[in-house]
Amino acid sequence: MGSEVKGKKIAFTTTNGTQAIEKSKQAREIIIGSFLNLSSVTKHLLFSHNNILVVCAGWKGKINLEDSLFAGALVEKLKNHIEQDCDAPLVAQHLYNLAKDNMVDFLKGSSHVKRLNRLNIEKDIEFCLTSDQYTVVPRLVNNVLIC
Repeated sequence: MGSEVKGKKIAFTTTNGTQAIEKSKQAREIIIGSFLNLSSVTKHLLFSHNNILVVCAGWKGKINLEDSLFAGALVEKLKNHIEQDCDAPLVAQHLYNLAKDNMVDFLKGSSHVKRLNRLNIEKDIEFCLTSDQYTVVPRLVNNVLIC
């Protein structure tokens, strides 16, 4: 985390992520994960004694391909340590394994990437698909995200 924001409070909003967090408020613990902190999230979950439910934020209440790829990457990393109780994690894991060698290309036809490309932010998409750029695992504590 850059020194310009470290230790400071920031306001962050996301339409879909906020809804996913709100719908998860009854959970014992809520953490925020992405490819950018994949290994740290994996490690956190491995040391947790809680059941794991991955909630993909999606887009306007619908499935989102890049969220599904992240869920699959997480399942792939946890596969030797957790038991799945339905096929959704397996679907995400297989999808991730199909895409992992070139996720940017795999996602080119997805609705969300098409939407973002219209904003000319292709480099942002590529960056967000890069694993382990950060070690923080944001957690929701008393309605505040902390790192």
